[in-house]
Amino acid sequence: MRKKVAILHYKGLGDWLMASSMLVELKKTGYKNIVLCWASSAGYSLGKLSYSNLTNIKFDRSPIKFLVFLISLRKVHGITDVFFTGKNPTYRLRVLRIIFRPLINIHGSARSSFRQGGDPDFSSKHNSIINDFLLSDFFKINTCIDKEYYLPFRGDSTVARRIIIHPGGDANNKYRRWPIERFIELGKKLKDNDFSVFFLIGPEERDLCNSIEGSNFPIIQPVDIEILLMEISKSEIVICSDSGIGHFGAALNKAVFTIFGPADPRNSRPIGKKVCAIESEYEGDCMPCVVEGGARGCAEKACLKSIEVDRVLRLILNKG
Repeated sequence: MRKKVAILHYKGLGDWLMASSMLVELKKTGYKNIVLCWASSAGYSLGKLSYSNLTNIKFDRSPIKFLVFLISLRKVHGITDVFFTGKNPTYRLRVLRIIFRPLINIHGSARSSFRQGGDPDFSSKHNSIINDFLLSDFFKINTCIDKEYYLPFRGDSTVARRIIIHPGGDANNKYRRWPIERFIELGKKLKDNDFSVFFLIGPEERDLCNSIEGSNFPIIQPVDIEILLMEISKSEIVICSDSGIGHFGAALNKAVFTIFGPADPRNSRPIGKKVCAIESEYEGDCMPCVVEGGARGCAEKACLKSIEVDRVLRLILNKG
């Protein structure tokens, strides 16, 4: 007998990737009572393309509107169970469970950020495995957690010395972006080293186009997920801030250089043998501040500004 209707709640591309193996298993079973809820426009577009047989809903993550949204899930869609993927603060899950206990069952993996010595990918793998166990326990589906993480395919059309630079991230994560001026300076120095450099811009990053166009770099603006994956698969190297594009690059077996400022790379870095997480050398007491939620209001961005262009260039030229 099938379980009650379930909701999978996602924040963006990274969260979708973390739970993709379980979604593949759910899709095989023919479950139709699943609604995917997205806080970001990029995630919402991805959900509609990848899981068109499921209902996809975009919601506002501001506290009051989010609470109203959860109520509407029960009243309008008849939802009985909500799953939060990825890392969630314990207090948030507790509060939601207290508020919605009469209406909705709240499920999620609650843990604080932590470091695991000896394996820099441990926390990201932990997120992926936790999502698999969380969902498989509810749906009673056996999923293979030792398979390749994230996407089940590899790119095979690589163009030598082709580099994609993704300077953005969704609108809610602007605080994680390395300054656009430094990405442009890095691009110029890579061109001087005989690389073909392309800038990748999504719908929530178009404000960066003027700066890039003034530097005469070609801009790629994919209209759907298939084109995005094709452009990444053609590239030898992917350079980005802490965003979902780095996860896509790693899943396509590319050399990925992800620039981390306020976040702990051991907690959310892409998984892969060719991944280089470029960590800030800033020694302020506020690091890492994403865990405490302080990064969103930080005007200084000292952690990101401490990462010099020449340091990133050297890592790329030496392939990490």
